[in-house]
Amino acid sequence: GLGKSHLAYSIAEAVKQQGYTTIFMDTPSLLRVIRESYDKNSKFTESEILEACFKADLLVLDDIGAEYVKNDGSESWATDKLFQVIYSRMGKPTIYTTNYSSSELIDKYGQSAGGRIVSRMAKGTKIVKFEGKDYRTRGF
Repeated sequence: GLGKSHLAYSIAEAVKQQGYTTIFMDTPSLLRVIRESYDKNSKFTESEILEACFKADLLVLDDIGAEYVKNDGSESWATDKLFQVIYSRMGKPTIYTTNYSSSELIDKYGQSAGGRIVSRMAKGTKIVKFEGKDYRTRGF
């Protein structure tokens, strides 16, 4: 509700208009598309989806932390796939949006996997913090 996704999408569109390949996808949808790729009738394989994420000139992973993961401390399928994508993007232009702090992400994904995810996200990253009232709830 503060404009994080809107700004990230606008950046991706501006980069795309310069002739670069961009992917903008919210994290729950990315994981759903990967999971659906396991169906024999799927248009794409998991490898093709991951390769597209790896090769994009700019990847925007929107709303990290909104996806369901086990909260029993064990590493889930979703956590593993998210780590694969984030790890593959190290050193490449990537925008992450989230409503969570780094410590909250570590709690969500578990100490081991969460620490690795946050560490990879933070490498070479400029953090822009949005503060204010949620635009979607103004007027309620």
